[in-house]
Amino acid sequence: MTIYFFYWILTYSEESAILDKKIGGNLVQGYCMKCRNKKEIKDAKSITMKNGRPATQGVCPDCGTKIFKIGKC
Repeated sequence: MTIYFFYWILTYSEESAILDKKIGGNLVQGYCMKCRNKKEIKDAKSITMKNGRPATQGVCPDCGTKIFKIGKC
């Protein structure tokens, strides 16, 4: 069971690294709460929250809902 767990962690981290945000007009992905799926973030921009943590903010290309991704990407 632990072997499968570690395999899942490695696979998930590799997928996350591929799907994560790349600044400069490249692929930026986040979770849309309305569509309930991962989508490319349209008009993504890096921001800093009030507490100093980095985040990314943009819009879902399908429904227009605001997507907000916390963490350095």
